[in-house]
Amino acid sequence: MLEEKKPFHIIVAGGGLVGLNAAHIFQTLRTALAGSRDIQFTILESHSTITPYIGSLLALWPSTFRVYDQLGLTSALKPVLDETVTTVNFRADTGKIINRLTELGPLMERRHGHGFRVCHRPKFAETLYETLSEETKGRVLLNKRVVDVETEADGVKVICEDGTVVAGDILIGADGVRSRVRTCMQRLKAKAQSANAGGESGSSEEDGANAAPEKGAASDDKEKSPYLGTFRMLFGNVPGGAIPDLPMGTNHEGASNGLSTQILTGTTQSWWAVYEQIPTPTHERKRYTEEDKQAFIEKYGDAYMAPGITLKQVLEYNSGDIGMISLEEGSVPSWTCGRVVLVGDAVRKVEPHAGAGFNSGLADIVTLANKLYALLNKKEEEDSSAAGPTTAELERAFQDYERERLQLMPTVDKMCRRRARQVTWTSWKYRIYATWIVKHKPIVKLGIKYVLAPIFRDAPVLAWLPEHNLPKHEVKYKYHGSQGTQAAVPAIAEVEA
Repeated sequence: MLEEKKPFHIIVAGGGLVGLNAAHIFQTLRTALAGSRDIQFTILESHSTITPYIGSLLALWPSTFRVYDQLGLTSALKPVLDETVTTVNFRADTGKIINRLTELGPLMERRHGHGFRVCHRPKFAETLYETLSEETKGRVLLNKRVVDVETEADGVKVICEDGTVVAGDILIGADGVRSRVRTCMQRLKAKAQSANAGGESGSSEEDGANAAPEKGAASDDKEKSPYLGTFRMLFGNVPGGAIPDLPMGTNHEGASNGLSTQILTGTTQSWWAVYEQIPTPTHERKRYTEEDKQAFIEKYGDAYMAPGITLKQVLEYNSGDIGMISLEEGSVPSWTCGRVVLVGDAVRKVEPHAGAGFNSGLADIVTLANKLYALLNKKEEEDSSAAGPTTAELERAFQDYERERLQLMPTVDKMCRRRARQVTWTSWKYRIYATWIVKHKPIVKLGIKYVLAPIFRDAPVLAWLPEHNLPKHEVKYKYHGSQGTQAAVPAIAEVEA
C-alpha cells in the first residue's frame, strides 16, 4: 500500500502587506499543485489586527500590477487606488516652483502597460485580507508573536509568545525591520558554524550589528539594527480635498538643505510627510515620543509642503494620529539558513522616496514562490514518494532565490539612496540636480528610461498563473506567466528598457 504524501506546510511569520500577499500567492499555489502535493500554509501575525494603527502612503509600481492581474485582484483593489496626474517640484525653504510634470503617468503606461498608483496603506491591507477565501482567512492567525525557532532534520518549529507551537516544512520571515525570525536565524546559523568549526566559535556578527542572541532571548529596542538610520520622517493624513486650493491627483515634492517635504493628494485621502537627514547615522533603534514630534514641528513648522502651504497650515487639517519614525537603509548578508528564509524588510531596507520598499518585498515573495513551485514540481517528477523536499534541496532553492533577487537589488538600492539625497541636497551635485536638472523634462524622461524601466522590466511574475489583462506596452519584459497569455504576446516596439 502506498504511503500517503505528507502535505508541504509553509509557515509565514508576519501578516503585514508582504505576508498577506504571500497568503494570496500560496492560495493559488495550492490549487496549481493540487494534483501532486497538498500545500498547507499558516500566517502568524504578532498584532491583534492586520491593519496598521497609523495610516501612511503606499506606492504601487507597474510591475506589481502584473502580479495582481495574475491573482485576479485588480478589480477589487481599484476602488482604494489613486492616480498621480501631476508632479510639482519646488523649494521647501521658499515654496518656489522648480518644475511641473504631467507627462509621467501616460509615459509609464505607454511603456509598461500599467502605471503608478498610490493608496492608503490600511485600506490596502484590509482589501487584501477581505479578498482571501474564507478558508485562507482561517490560516491567518493574530496575536502570534514569534519568540523562537527550532529546526529539525525534516522540518521547523515556530514557538509563539502565547505558547503556541506551529510545525512546518519551511519558515518564511516576513516580519519586517525588527524581524524576530532574522534574529532566530542568526542564532541557528551561529550554532551551525560553531558545530562545523568543532565548537571553537560560539557567536556571529552575521547581521553586521549584533552578536547572535541566546535562544529565547527577547528582541527589544536595545538591540541594534542591522540597518543604518540615515533620515527620520514625520507623517500624517488629511481628508481628500480638505486643504483649499490644493489640486487632487498631485504629488508635491519640496527639496531643501537637509530637509524634504511631500504632500500627495488623492480623491478621499491625502498624505503628507517631512523628511530630515540625521546628522550622525546610527544603528541604534529609536522610538519617538510626543515631545519629539512637537519639537520637530516647532523646528520645521514654516517649511513649505506645497507652494504657498506650510507644515503648520497642513497640520490644521490633519486627521488622526501623527507618526514619526527613523528611516533606515541597508541589507543583511544572509537571507537563509537551512529551512528558514527571509523576505522584504527582514532582508533589506530602502529609503521611501522612490516607493520601492513594498514593491521589492512583493518581488521577493513572488521569486521565492516560483522557486518552491519549481522544486515541488521537479520533486514530483523525479520522486513520487511520500517524502517532501530535503533540507539540502530547500537550501539550494532558497540560495537561487537570494541570488536572483541580488541581481536587481543593487540597482534599486542605488536609486533609492540617490533619490533621498537629491531632495535633501546632501551634496552640491544633488542640489544641482534638484534645482536645475529636474527642470529639463527630457533629462527626467531619460532617467525613467534608463533607471526605472529596467527595474520594472526585470521584475518577476508568478510562473504558474497567466496574465489576464496586460495592456499594450513598449518594454520587452524579462519574465512571463504561464503560456497562452497576453504576457507572451510581443510588445509594441520590443524595446529593451
